[in-house]
Amino acid sequence: MKIAVYLGSTLGNDPSFEVLTRDLGAWMLKHDHDLVYGGGSVGLMDILANTILEGKRNVYGIIVSFLKDLELAKTDITHLEEVDTMQLRKLRMTEEADAFIALPGGPGTLEEIVEVISLARVHQHDKPCILLNHRGYYEPLKAQYQMMIEHGFYTEAELRSIHFIDNLDDLSLIIRNED
Repeated sequence: MKIAVYLGSTLGNDPSFEVLTRDLGAWMLKHDHDLVYGGGSVGLMDILANTILEGKRNVYGIIVSFLKDLELAKTDITHLEEVDTMQLRKLRMTEEADAFIALPGGPGTLEEIVEVISLARVHQHDKPCILLNHRGYYEPLKAQYQMMIEHGFYTEAELRSIHFIDNLDDLSLIIRNED
């Protein structure tokens, strides 16, 4: 299975983010999953890509031309695809992946996971959308979705299709090895 992971292009200011990233990589290796990600060699993105590569699994990067220098395009991966726009990057990641996971990250991470959640809502895919709610990182987003329900813009059923999880054991309940 190819899993798209959205995560920081920086390390953040909490060392546990780095540990979480390595642990996710180890979980992916244990379950024979490949990585689809933004194609950079900076921050948490680089840590995850290196973890997957060290475990001899495939890493597919999709990078926007204007980010090749900023995010230092990672050229030692299985496949690096260069695209012209952020919109095309997100589309290609959505097409390539069988599931989506968001780790802590910045506005780009948030944008990417919310977009695939929105696409699932309008039946453009039926792939799992998972937010690793490490130390409550995504509690404000969860509360925002609850606010949408309270005001009639979202439903409980739609919220149940979003997986806010606290640990990798919960991840194993959602994503099972395809083999």
